[in-house]
Amino acid sequence: MALERGELVVRETGKGKSPRIHIRIGAAMFNPARGEISQTVLDRLAELAGKEVELERVGGQPKRIREVGGSFVPPQREISEGGQDRPQSGRGGGSQPRRPQEPQERRERDMPRRQPDFHNPYNFVPAPPRNTSDADLGDQRPVDHDAFLMDRYSGSIRVHMTAKTPLLVPDTERAQERANGHKTFPLRVDADGKPLIPASSVRGMLRSAYEAVTNSRFGRFSESHKQRLKYRQSQRPFSKVDYPASAWDLLHDSLRPAAAIDQLSPADRVFGWVKVDADTGSRSRGERVAARGLLRVGPVRCESSTADAVERFAAPGLPLAILSAPKPQQGRFYVARSPNGEAQSEDLSKQDAGYTLGMGLRGRKVYPHQTSLPDGHWDDPTADRTQQPHGTPAHHQEYRRPLKNGQEQRDDQNRSILGWVKRGAKFGFDLQVQNLSTVELGALLWLLGLQEGCFFRFGGGKPLGFGSVRLEVVSLEVRTGTDLRARYDAWHDATPPNDPRTDALNAFRDAVVRAYPPAAGGFEGVAFIRTFLTACRGHGDNLPIHYPRATADGQPDPPSPDGESFKWFVANERDGARHALRDLASDTGLPTLPERIGGGGGGRPRQGGGPHRNRGGGGRR
Repeated sequence: MALERGELVVRETGKGKSPRIHIRIGAAMFNPARGEISQTVLDRLAELAGKEVELERVGGQPKRIREVGGSFVPPQREISEGGQDRPQSGRGGGSQPRRPQEPQERRERDMPRRQPDFHNPYNFVPAPPRNTSDADLGDQRPVDHDAFLMDRYSGSIRVHMTAKTPLLVPDTERAQERANGHKTFPLRVDADGKPLIPASSVRGMLRSAYEAVTNSRFGRFSESHKQRLKYRQSQRPFSKVDYPASAWDLLHDSLRPAAAIDQLSPADRVFGWVKVDADTGSRSRGERVAARGLLRVGPVRCESSTADAVERFAAPGLPLAILSAPKPQQGRFYVARSPNGEAQSEDLSKQDAGYTLGMGLRGRKVYPHQTSLPDGHWDDPTADRTQQPHGTPAHHQEYRRPLKNGQEQRDDQNRSILGWVKRGAKFGFDLQVQNLSTVELGALLWLLGLQEGCFFRFGGGKPLGFGSVRLEVVSLEVRTGTDLRARYDAWHDATPPNDPRTDALNAFRDAVVRAYPPAAGGFEGVAFIRTFLTACRGHGDNLPIHYPRATADGQPDPPSPDGESFKWFVANERDGARHALRDLASDTGLPTLPERIGGGGGGRPRQGGGPHRNRGGGGRR
């Protein structure tokens, strides 16, 4: 159905009462039912008032009203001022009779604390205030590229990359889009039909990891994070106020993107730097606003056969599950107790858990490797097995969007793919480095030599389990400038280069402990190192990983074709819930929550005919 646009008109009706919402289309004014207005619009009424919104026309009336370019999110059930569910109108316009209800506050207070039954797909590696004066991990000007420096390393590192889970490498240039906004992507392949992975994507993966383990400055931090987010007051559910501070305010100065050439952190020096406003900001004469990095990623070549590397799906392709949008307004997940990045306490109100000066950000977002996926999880992906539990506790086919009333769901909320990179596919590439310090080289080699069972995350669909890869160094040939001079003086390559791994790794570990002394545990006791390793290994408790879900009875359910993870965050605002995302290194998971206080009954119909509560199943681990 074609989308139209209209003006959102909001009229206040008095203190404590819900505003009236109208839609103006040309000279005509419409009064849509609240159920036809997306929750994303209701959340931003004050901000969107007087602006254009998108809608569909059914029988001449505006329906499914949403933000321009956004998706329609069904609105939450309204709560009256007394805290009780507002009666829904019957067919005759009157209220349906309801049983008397206790005050919501009492029912919430008496709710038992629920046990964790899943992990959130993402968490954070803490980024504490940096030691900018440290000789190795602090801020420095970049070294020059015009000569090989005597005490620094230059050369090449050969790396193999193996896919542990399927990889999504979409060819965005050949995507096809339906009238309803649904896009279908073929796999990006080379002339031989093998997966074509951009070197820039590998570079981005390595830089993100390097930033985390050296506690570097954020390479990017959107200007939009300087704006304060809003939250809805519990006393006035239809009015929103600004948090006292923005995400930018909570990011320590030492972690903000470098604003000058002498502020470059380790990741900036190794991977390169461009000043945020290099194209638009003013600059003094001779000011440097960019620096070339010391590392270059060569072409990434698939070393497996096409048959072993590519799995294709017949058109119209595999419909992927809905990927949830980031929710930085959820302070219990994104805001830390202090600038050191620790998780907040449970049971805090939205205001107390929100963006306030003196608090901090949780750190760098990561997607832990999903180590608990059962055998057969990726088999026969086009078949809808989403409602069938596998293993104990139950895991589901989270990466596929479930059928709804027997029909595939392909709209602007999800994407389809015509192929992926198979598990076990192997790739190779070279890293060319120039003038790396011993510590800079040590950090890189530590990342490339993580212990068995540790994986990087690469490509798209990481919340759904895609993109776990293993990196290994195949060969290392790097020399200091002193060694290179001796080599050229001798006119022949008589001796192989010294292997710097032991010295470089020890120098990196010592530098981290010196700059960020841990309370105990040495190098792996440093919070950002310990947490990064947890993300690479994955959780060890076998719980499934998926977006938060609220269900009719608060028990774990299979995924819904509509996604609707927002319902969990609504339910989490109640007393007795208010769960915070825990520190990754000690995360025990989150609980499924009931959509309504008391739970039971009225849930969505089952999509696949499975048992109501899927705590276990017949799949192999």
